[in-house]
Amino acid sequence: MDNPHKLASEIISILQQDAFTLVCHNNNNSKKHEKELVGNCGYLDGDRDRTGSPFGTHKVYGQIDKEIDYSAKFWLTWDKTYLWFHIITKHSNPVFHQYIDDDMMISDNAQEFIRLFFDTMKRRQGEPYAIAIIIKPKYNSQGEIESFLHKNINGNRGKEIINKTEYISNMIISEDGYNLKIGLKWNLIPLVPRVGVKFYMDVLVGTEELEVTWRNPSYNGWYYVGEYGKIVLK
Repeated sequence: MDNPHKLASEIISILQQDAFTLVCHNNNNSKKHEKELVGNCGYLDGDRDRTGSPFGTHKVYGQIDKEIDYSAKFWLTWDKTYLWFHIITKHSNPVFHQYIDDDMMISDNAQEFIRLFFDTMKRRQGEPYAIAIIIKPKYNSQGEIESFLHKNINGNRGKEIINKTEYISNMIISEDGYNLKIGLKWNLIPLVPRVGVKFYMDVLVGTEELEVTWRNPSYNGWYYVGEYGKIVLK
């Protein structure tokens, strides 16, 4: 009998050859590539109630309120310390809860959050195909918005709080949505950054009403890594 993990690896490799690609520019060259950067965004078209969209967006959970714009766009930049994830959402009146403790933070999905899936490139039995970094902005005890992160390994098992020394976050909230910029240290993914490096990821944006993904049509992004988008460092 064929090795199922070898077969899965071969199928994923075939799918990834035609993966939708975004270029991730070095922050040192961001001014030089400013025009190219603007046109190099990923889009989540949340204003749909059926699977699929021209942007590759997929609703994976919940119901869409026709009166609300759930769309978002994101882009990536990098430097030797951080992978920078930028996202602008148009979800009006976003919901953020108060931080109570880490256990409550991990389990609370009834608010705005972002889940970044990364292909580990591991295909051996017992090793996870993907990891996910979950970003949950919450109000701290001073009433200020702050990003709290945790990592999931091997599905929703293996939850791990990410120390605040491992990332930098800045967020602006308005009635129209929110603008988030977060820098993730490379060891979280993990990758060694250099020009030409490529990796595969997906983006899930969650609200209290629904969750939509950038590329993966299934909620089970842990295994369908062949449908992730490709990111190339430039």
